[in-house]
Amino acid sequence: MRGLPGQWQPGCVHSCYCGCDHGPGWEILFPGRPGEVPKVTRGSFEFDAEPAQVGLVRSWVRERLAGGDVPAEVVADVVLIAGELAANAVRHAAGPLRALLVRADAAVWIGVEDSGGSAWFDPVAPDVAPTGTGLTLVAACAGRRGHFHRPDGGKTVWAEVPFAS
Repeated sequence: MRGLPGQWQPGCVHSCYCGCDHGPGWEILFPGRPGEVPKVTRGSFEFDAEPAQVGLVRSWVRERLAGGDVPAEVVADVVLIAGELAANAVRHAAGPLRALLVRADAAVWIGVEDSGGSAWFDPVAPDVAPTGTGLTLVAACAGRRGHFHRPDGGKTVWAEVPFAS
C-alpha cells in the first residue's frame, strides 16, 4: 500500500521518504532503532530549469538547515551537493524540477526530482562522464548516493550525508 508523498509506510522494503517505491534506507539514517519511527523534518522547493535557479536551491537548503543542530560541515556538504544536483538537473533533465530535503536524527538526505531527461551515470568512472565533475564531488561528500526512476517517467537523484559518529 502506498502512502502520501513523503510518508514512510511500515513494512516498505525500500524505506521510502518521498512517496516513490525506492528511496534512502532507514538503516543509514536511523541505525539501531528498529521499529521506532524517528523525528524527521521534510521540505521541498520547486524551481525552474534555469541556471540562475541553482543559487536559489542552495540558499533554500542553507536556510532550512540553519539554526538547528546539524553540524556545520554537514550543512556545507549538503549545500554543495544540492547545488551540484540542481545544476545537473537544469543542464540535463526536463522540468519541472523539485529539490527535496529530509533532516533526520543522524543524517540529511537531499534529492532533486525531474520529469525525465538524460540517464544518470556513475561518477566512480569519471572517464565516461559527458562533462564536469559534479557527481564526483557528490560521491566524495555523501555517505550514500544514487538515483531511481519513478513510474511517471521522471527520476530522482539523491545523496545522504550522515552526521559524524
